[in-house]
Amino acid sequence: MVGKKCIMWSNKAIIAVIAAVTASFDHANAFTTLSSSSSLLSFQRMKTPQNPCIVTQMSKSSSSEDDNEVASNRRTFLLQSTLLTTAFLSNAFPSVALADEENLADKLYNPDGSLRNADDAEAKFNVISNAFPGTSTADVTISFDGVSPVFASSEDNSNGVKISYSTPQKWITNTENQRYIDTSEGVNAQACNRIIAYQATGSTTAKSLTKAATNGVAKTLGMTDGALGYNPNVLKADLISGRKLVKNEEEYYEFDLAVAPTNCDSKGKDNLGLGFCPYDSILLASATVKDGKMYVFTVECTKDQWKRSNSDLKLVRSSFLVE
Repeated sequence: MVGKKCIMWSNKAIIAVIAAVTASFDHANAFTTLSSSSSLLSFQRMKTPQNPCIVTQMSKSSSSEDDNEVASNRRTFLLQSTLLTTAFLSNAFPSVALADEENLADKLYNPDGSLRNADDAEAKFNVISNAFPGTSTADVTISFDGVSPVFASSEDNSNGVKISYSTPQKWITNTENQRYIDTSEGVNAQACNRIIAYQATGSTTAKSLTKAATNGVAKTLGMTDGALGYNPNVLKADLISGRKLVKNEEEYYEFDLAVAPTNCDSKGKDNLGLGFCPYDSILLASATVKDGKMYVFTVECTKDQWKRSNSDLKLVRSSFLVE
């Protein structure tokens, strides 16, 4: 039986929770609900715990523990711990919070959609662009890692669209299986696993994206299509943050998804002693609807890649453009 115990948190306990979160996620680059809570509230309302104390479940690990309960515990812990951080240490990390809320698209684009400081941007980024059909297709049209998609186009391709995004010039490709190697500062480590741009099948409206947080981001963006090759666990991913941007007078919706490991060793180094492990992969998504067709862009990385390269990864995601 799983028992419940309601406890009042002392200052020491609060500090211990903050330390645990910091150790796991590296607070400066943390991927928590707090850093983007104001953005997420535009997609869904989060309830603040009504009880003045925090209810925790006290139980031993069980192989039969329900997946939904584990995911709920993970989200609840992150939300409650960050709320406590705000209440008791509201001025502890003001610069971090402001940095996380900064609109990174503004670094690349002017309000009219043109490149900001175009000469500098071209010197630091490589622009990848590919043509997409722009009309309804029976199958999803996909560009894996910048490779041009294959699709049957009309002779004039008058309905076609161009999808583009930018990657840092410091990222190089050694082999087909070693892409996005960050060569800066002698790191030579992979910045992300893969980058995908695709046109979903069928027709839709921008309204569907406003309801993605409620209906499920992965489902709304068509990630269930096997041709895309997403980890099946993405359907169970937690939505950490979301926001709406306007580029070239078109609305873009960005979603930050975090995927937990399928199995969590109770004695493993990643286990925080809280009954679950931290997320092991991150998926940054951007989506827009143009002429009734949905276009999606995703950047996938591991937790270690996220810690090293999260700033670059956010810039890549924010550079996604459909014309």
